Amino acid sequence: MTGGILQNEAPVFVGREAVADYRLTRSGAGVDIGYNTGYRSEVRFGYQAANLQASVKIGDPILPELEGGERLLRLQGIFDDQDSPMIPSRGLYARGRVSHILDVATVVSTSPETAAFTPDSEFTTAEIAANWFKEINSRWRLLAAADGGTAFGKNPPPPNNFALGGPFRFGAYNVGEIRTSDYLVGSGGIVREFGRLPEVLGGGVFGGTWLETGSAFDGEGLRANLSTALIVETLLGPLFAGGSVGFDGRTRIYIGMGRLFDRGLR
Repeated sequence: MTGGILQNEAPVFVGREAVADYRLTRSGAGVDIGYNTGYRSEVRFGYQAANLQASVKIGDPILPELEGGERLLRLQGIFDDQDSPMIPSRGLYARGRVSHILDVATVVSTSPETAAFTPDSEFTTAEIAANWFKEINSRWRLLAAADGGTAFGKNPPPPNNFALGGPFRFGAYNVGEIRTSDYLVGSGGIVREFGRLPEVLGGGVFGGTWLETGSAFDGEGLRANLSTALIVETLLGPLFAGGSVGFDGRTRIYIGMGRLFDRGLR
């Protein structure tokens, strides 16, 4: 059983411009039943109930404010035979889930732009994320990644639809810039280890380059961009800095700490 309160901010974009920030506050609890099918894999089924408040923090209220209860059922499976949670030299990590949303929060405030906003109250979504590494030699590694999701013909309201942007999910776009009910992204590239930090500080120092391509099925067609990053394994987790250049001329630079090669669904 799990429970808690989570607060985060979600930007809303019109084209390339961020026009608003929404504050999302979820408080709730859930229970899971799981089974380890082997030391590399597990399956979980669970129920979650939460209260959601979504309000405009700053900017134009182009989405309505929400408040109320959310309930969902979720089936999730994980397979992991990689040899490192940060920068593996080999192995596959795959995580998939199917969520059936029973209730969503209700609209409590609208503007003229959102007066016709009528979200579905029940829908099902499915999403999968996977990445694979193959060691060529002690320095070089191949990588491949794929993400995909669908709402089975429905159009879930934010924040229950898929948010794209950032490394391996159209890196030339801002995180959360693309919101969609269906998407597919594939990536492939190479990683090289340049050296190692002293053991008291961390692990390897890597450089990577990869090509991302796919579609959000939102009428914009195929998207593609080339990304590169410097990654340092530290005791606090991977530290990375890099950038992406889109084939449509878009560019973005990012610096952060956390798993660059995603091991979960967002």
